[in-house]
Amino acid sequence: MGLRIGTRDAYRLTGDDVMTLDPLKPFAKTITVYDSSEKKYSIIVTNHPVNKYTLNFRLAGVGWSRLVVDHELRGGDKVSLYKINERDEEGKFCYLVRFDVKSTDDECETSQ
Repeated sequence: MGLRIGTRDAYRLTGDDVMTLDPLKPFAKTITVYDSSEKKYSIIVTNHPVNKYTLNFRLAGVGWSRLVVDHELRGGDKVSLYKINERDEEGKFCYLVRFDVKSTDDECETSQ
């Protein structure tokens, strides 16, 4: 399924121009994300067109699923991505992921 993200966030993560994307065409770009232990995840930013005016962007793919399992993420946890001064093989920026993990008693713990 993946994590739903806003259109602006999708364009920021992929470096694509908001004006050049046709909402009816499938969109999938891979971004490179590292956790605090420097484990690398290749995560897909994808869209699922709802109609000709509305896009539904998500972080998805095996990389996203692995990150969720590795860090035991659940509904309500906050995920933040920060651009770092590193580039992937295609010359695109990489990201560091951080989490605010919701504890079982509804208090938040910060995990990196």
